[in-house]
Amino acid sequence: MDSAGFRKTITKAVTKTITQTNLIQDQLVNKTLELAAQEANITFPQSTTDTSNYIKVIGETAYVQPIDAWAGVSIFLCYWKPFVEVNLLYLTNIKNVVWVNDWTQWDNLK
Repeated sequence: MDSAGFRKTITKAVTKTITQTNLIQDQLVNKTLELAAQEANITFPQSTTDTSNYIKVIGETAYVQPIDAWAGVSIFLCYWKPFVEVNLLYLTNIKNVVWVNDWTQWDNLK
């Protein structure tokens, strides 16, 4: 349960080509995270069935969808949070990552 230690191990840069065209910023950021997770063999949270809407970008901030609790979620988040943050902050247009904890707040993000 060492998120800071795990964050330091995320050093491998991988280039992937996204073949879809005309993606809006939210779609591009979500696709980037999806490809990074596939490369690292990390699955998205169990509550997320549609990874194309996992992140909403407003300005330079990426808002991450709430994660419902399940047995083992704290262990999962010890590697998921650093993984998401490192990959999103690598993008030049993302300066902040906010983890949304409330579904009402998530639904109100425009």
